[in-house]
Amino acid sequence: MSQSGLSKVDHILFSRSPLSTDSGFADDLWGAEPPYEEGLTPFYAQFFSQLDFLPLASMDEKGRPWASLVSGNDGNIGFLKPSQENDWTKSTLKFEVSNTRCLPLLRALQNGQEIEQDGEKRKISANVGIMLHNRRRNKMDCWLKGFETKGDNVEIELGVSYTMGNCPKCECQAFA
Repeated sequence: MSQSGLSKVDHILFSRSPLSTDSGFADDLWGAEPPYEEGLTPFYAQFFSQLDFLPLASMDEKGRPWASLVSGNDGNIGFLKPSQENDWTKSTLKFEVSNTRCLPLLRALQNGQEIEQDGEKRKISANVGIMLHNRRRNKMDCWLKGFETKGDNVEIELGVSYTMGNCPKCECQAFA
């Protein structure tokens, strides 16, 4: 753990750069508060439960990244099921995917490289939820809590370490 309490991976993803801090621009870039929240707050739980797909990245046993696009078997909104914990730092996301469609993802989650996070060895995952109709996107730093085969499907449960908002940019103006 670093002095800030973040693991090496979290530090890379969420910390202020030395250049911005040393030059006095850190608050201009990040604001006075860190740009992330621990766990899965009710706001982010609602956002992710409204998605119909989720880009998900994980690492295989050799440390190579795998990216997958997961969705429910029916392709409808609501395939991500957030847990309803009183302490949102312990919240999780569950979803069910077809066993054959997501085979590379399952291999990466089963046999993937573990990284130390919050004092534990974990198989990590990074996700970006995107609402295409309004360009809202939010990021999650997750870890594999468990998975269970259910016939032709697999139910995956992700523990959520951090969430981070990423507001859409202003619309481009047409050039004359």
